[in-house]
Amino acid sequence: MTTSPKAPSKPGKFTASDVPSQAGRTFVVTGANSGIGRIAAGVLAAKGARVILAVRNLVKGQDAADTMTGDVEVRQLDLSDLTSVRAFAAEFTDPSRARRTGSSSSSGPTISATSPSPTSCSRRSRTGS
Repeated sequence: MTTSPKAPSKPGKFTASDVPSQAGRTFVVTGANSGIGRIAAGVLAAKGARVILAVRNLVKGQDAADTMTGDVEVRQLDLSDLTSVRAFAAEFTDPSRARRTGSSSSSGPTISATSPSPTSCSRRSRTGS
C-alpha cells in the first residue's frame, strides 16, 4: 500500500510531522551519528522505518541509536575504505531476504537489507519515549 505525500504543515516549511508512515521500508543513513544524518535517521525510525546507521565509529553510532525510538541498527561503514564498503554491501546481497527500501535526500545509498552480521553491528527495537 502506498501513501500519497501530504502538503507541508505550513507553505514553504517542511517538518518531521509532514513525513508519512515509513513502515515496511529500510533506510541506510550515512553520517547518522551527528548532524542532519542523525536527525533524518531519528525521524525515519520514529515513522516506522527500519533504519541502519552506517557509521565509522560504532560507539558514537550506538550513542546516537540510543536516543532514537523504533527499529534501529548500527553498522560499521567507512566510505573511504573499499574493504569496509565491500563488507557492508556483501551483507545486503541475498534477494530472498530483501526488504522494501525508501530514500531520503539526506541519506546515503539506499539498498535492500538482510540480517546484519553480529560482528559489525548491533540491533534493537524500542518504542515510545
